[in-house]
Amino acid sequence: MDKIKKVIIFGIGQIAELVQDLIEENKTLELQAFCADKEFVIKNKFNGYDLVSLDQVVEKFPPREFYFITALSYSNLNQNRESIYKKLKNLGYDFINLISEKSIFKADTIGENNIIFELNNIQKGVKIGNNCIFWSGNHIGHHSTIEDNCFISSHTVISGSVKVGANSFIGVNSTIRDNISIGNKCVIGAHCLILKNLDHNSVIRAKQSDISKITSDKLV
Repeated sequence: MDKIKKVIIFGIGQIAELVQDLIEENKTLELQAFCADKEFVIKNKFNGYDLVSLDQVVEKFPPREFYFITALSYSNLNQNRESIYKKLKNLGYDFINLISEKSIFKADTIGENNIIFELNNIQKGVKIGNNCIFWSGNHIGHHSTIEDNCFISSHTVISGSVKVGANSFIGVNSTIRDNISIGNKCVIGAHCLILKNLDHNSVIRAKQSDISKITSDKLV
C-alpha cells in the first residue's frame, strides 16, 4: 500500500475548494492545511482546516514531512502560479500530482504540481511538464507535449502530436489540429479553431455569436 502523503494546498479561492474535494476523495492523500500570502490570511481556518501564511509555513509544516499543490488560476499568463511554485520549491517542498480517478490517464511522462480534473482523456505518448492545470472534460491526443505552467480549460480538443508552449492558456471548447506547434505564452480564447502554428505571445479570439434583435418573450 502506498504511503499516505500529507498535503498542503496553496490558495484559498474557488479552485482551492475543488482541489480540496479531489484530495479528500484520494485514499493516498491527507489534507493538512491551506496556505496563502500573508496579506490574505485574515483568519486561522479555511474550510475547516488550518490556514497558514507563506512566511510561517516552514516552521509549522516542515518540508521533509509535507507536500504541496498550488491551486491558483491562470492570472498573468500563469506566472502568478509559477512564482508561488518556485518559491515553495526553493523552500524545499516536494509536490504531488493530483489526477482525478474519473479521468483516463495514459501519458508517458508527467512532471510535478499538476492538477487534472475529472473526465480528461490523456492518451499514450503525451508528455506533461510541471505546474499545469487541466480542467474537466478535455481530450489530449497521443504524443502531444504540454510544457510547464499551462492552463487547459474545459472541453478542449488537442489532437495528436501537438506542442503547447510554456505559460499558455487554452479556452473552453477550443480545438487544435494535429501536428500544430503553439508558442510560449499564447492565449487561445473560447471556441477557437487552430489549424496552423502560432508564434510566441499569440492571442487568438473567436467571433462572438450575434445577439438576436428578437427578445425571448417574443418567441413562440
